Amino acid sequence: MNYSPLKSGYKYVYLDTNVASDLIKDEHLFNNFLKKFPVNEKFTFAVSTYTLYEASKSKKYYNSFKRMYSVLPCFILRSYFPLSSLELDFVSGISNQFDPFILAPVGIEIEGKKMDPNSLDLLLSNASTKASLKNIEFNVQNLFSEYGSFASSWGLSSTFKSSNQKKKKFLYDFERYELHKRMHVPLNLKIDKKKLAHFKSLKILSNVIYYKFISNPTRKVSINDVVDALIMTTCPYVDSFISERNSIEILRTIQRNTNLINGLNLMTLSELR
Repeated sequence: MNYSPLKSGYKYVYLDTNVASDLIKDEHLFNNFLKKFPVNEKFTFAVSTYTLYEASKSKKYYNSFKRMYSVLPCFILRSYFPLSSLELDFVSGISNQFDPFILAPVGIEIEGKKMDPNSLDLLLSNASTKASLKNIEFNVQNLFSEYGSFASSWGLSSTFKSSNQKKKKFLYDFERYELHKRMHVPLNLKIDKKKLAHFKSLKILSNVIYYKFISNPTRKVSINDVVDALIMTTCPYVDSFISERNSIEILRTIQRNTNLINGLNLMTLSELR
């Protein structure tokens, strides 16, 4: 597959919402980050459209995220569902390459002048950005309702048995459900397993939902959990991912049991400290 961002020479350090916000507030943490991922070695940080959505909705995160966005080079990357649509076009032969990223760095100097410190305000005031965030909010609410039902029907309403057979059945059912529900693939259509393997964002999502909710039937599904899961769907297309402990533990489990994210550097915020 030909993913042009991965040929750009950048090494993408992907941050979840909490990490992106905390970096700029903690000088020691920020210095550790720059030592670990020096800009002169072409490391650049990246965040999901869902992180942009979360930051725009939260007074707690917005100011610090806004400051970081105006200081550091930043890529904003697509996550599930738009990302899986690009994968579908690629697998179907409609396109011969695709880019996970939608916005290039803004936290840079041009002719010695720093970018506008209010650049995030300017981005969010754009009509197309507003429409995109509104669409994200609609999708998040729908997915929260649907995935909560999945967790209930698979875990809470029955005695959970941690068997490989049950896991395989859930992953199969969930991925078929998503292909039909989100991508309008007919339910009776036989799916080529080799082609299905290229839907990396969907594969990550099904595994995350399984390990986050299905294998933990006492966990109550929250909307933040769903956003966390959606953010993780971009992980196959980056070099490093820094997040909270629960997310990193889940991805390390996926890394041990699949080849979806081989070579991905995973790190918790405490490890970065």
